[in-house]
Amino acid sequence: MTQVTETITRPDGTPAAGLKVRFTLAGATRAFASDDDETVLSVVEVVTDQDGEYLIDLPANLDLNPAGTRWRRSFGGRDIGTASDEIIVPVSGGPYPVEDILAAPLVPVPSTPESNLIISSRSGADQTVNVASFLNVYGVAGTTITIDRPLDFMVELRGRVNVRHDVADFANVGLQIAPPGQTVVGGHVGQIGYALTGEMGESGTATITAQARLDPGITGSWQLYVTSFKPGDVIVVAGAELAAYRV
Repeated sequence: MTQVTETITRPDGTPAAGLKVRFTLAGATRAFASDDDETVLSVVEVVTDQDGEYLIDLPANLDLNPAGTRWRRSFGGRDIGTASDEIIVPVSGGPYPVEDILAAPLVPVPSTPESNLIISSRSGADQTVNVASFLNVYGVAGTTITIDRPLDFMVELRGRVNVRHDVADFANVGLQIAPPGQTVVGGHVGQIGYALTGEMGESGTATITAQARLDPGITGSWQLYVTSFKPGDVIVVAGAELAAYRV
């Protein structure tokens, strides 16, 4: 027999006293310790002491038949969650901490993938844009972004805005991405997005998106513009955003 030990603590650092820890043969319902003419049952349990520690005697995996048998240590509860690890118990020595005899290395926590976001600009509080003609476009303040150095990869501009029409029900509102200073429809880059608002007021809010792709090396500034087939006040709800992403 070989001794295996572990100390289990709660997140606040206090000992997990009285915790039942189970050891189960992994991949077998029972095993044979042939040299000792013994049948080894598949489950054995131990309870942690007041310090959250336990010490248990287990047959070495190398001495068990079938070959390749492992022990799986597990414990858990509603207030602490669950844990399970497979271990390989050595033939001699010990006591061995569970961490030192894991059958497989711990899987590292995945790293946060690097964001493809290059730059973004987001408008502040609600703003009113008076649309006099559907042939013209009207800038959304606070949504200008600038790429001031050549990049060796393609860039995608993504615009998003929440709008409502305070003069007409079910107004078709358009969104485009274009360089600053534009006044007419057609100076945009990429596609123009359209959405039909609902009835006037808060319930008539619609979300519109627009995208554009820039070839490597292109520099400049861009912003969001709105227009409407029905003249009147277009309310740009807080949250209009224009961003550039690497693609």
